[in-house]
Amino acid sequence: MNEQGNSSDQTLPSEAIAALTRGSKIDAIKSVRVARGVGLKEAKEIVEEFLARSPQVKSRMAAVNKESARSAISRLLLIAAIGLLIYYFLVGRT
Repeated sequence: MNEQGNSSDQTLPSEAIAALTRGSKIDAIKSVRVARGVGLKEAKEIVEEFLARSPQVKSRMAAVNKESARSAISRLLLIAAIGLLIYYFLVGRT
């Protein structure tokens, strides 16, 4: 990474930090790109370096993503159960 990246990366824009705490690394990278006027690769490196220096933010992001995955699995199981019930009542009665 260039010298500018190493010297000015100590903090991220507040929008990027908020995105990370919501579990969205992609949104954080987009915020860094807009705020700093850098390319995708450099913005990704900046965010990853921030996460490496900020274990609390990184663990919060992981926890949010884990909970999102659990919610998605729960919704999928509910939809599957409803589908099976519909199938049973529509096909099972013939």
